[in-house]
Amino acid sequence: MVYDQIVTPHKQHYVLKAHETFNDETGKLEHPFFDAEISMPEDPGMRSDVWKFVEYTGEAVGKEIAEHWYRTGRFNFDPEDCLLKRFLTTDVWHRGIVPADVVHWLLMSFNPIPYIVPTDSMEADLESLFTISNKNSVLVFKIDKQRYHAASGSRGMLSMLALIAPYVYRLRTEGFSRVAAYQDLIDLDSKPFPWKFCPWDITYLFEMEQEEFETVFRKEFGRDDERDKRIAEVISRRPGVE
Repeated sequence: MVYDQIVTPHKQHYVLKAHETFNDETGKLEHPFFDAEISMPEDPGMRSDVWKFVEYTGEAVGKEIAEHWYRTGRFNFDPEDCLLKRFLTTDVWHRGIVPADVVHWLLMSFNPIPYIVPTDSMEADLESLFTISNKNSVLVFKIDKQRYHAASGSRGMLSMLALIAPYVYRLRTEGFSRVAAYQDLIDLDSKPFPWKFCPWDITYLFEMEQEEFETVFRKEFGRDDERDKRIAEVISRRPGVE
């Protein structure tokens, strides 16, 4: 595709609130995703991103480039910001595109600290996932570990699994074929029982029936040895282990 030479495919985009955010890992300021439209430079030859301007490309080609940007980009969200609906309905290029009709890859990073309870606005925003037209889109639910918090991995995992499970199962029921789940909460070097062998890719946990999943991973924070044994048994079913 010729547009791959213009728009870097698979580039990560962070859909942020309308204020600058400091990235602790990179030490840089992240700019808001929904930026104000920039003006055509007086000397286009001085810029390598002149493809952004319809005054240079023309309306038809400009729209095709913007659609390719949505189609090949990888868009990352913090669900607590409630920006999914805005992203899927707002064309930041102002070229008449409905992002929900063209996006192919979204990642939602869930922060388990302080064991968030989904708000009505957060749940309503996550419902926007069902407006995505391409049922072959990659939709990733990722449970993050915040390094600056000391958390109980087991409690956090149960909270987060209870939060994302309804969406994973519903999306699959409605025909989305590439729904995945990952976790970065359980420390690889100090995994507590029953999560000792829990891998990064936990998509396989959702292969069981939803009712069984909710029984095994029920969100009860008291000690329950039988439940923990059952969780350990389910985790041991990970692909590649006999």
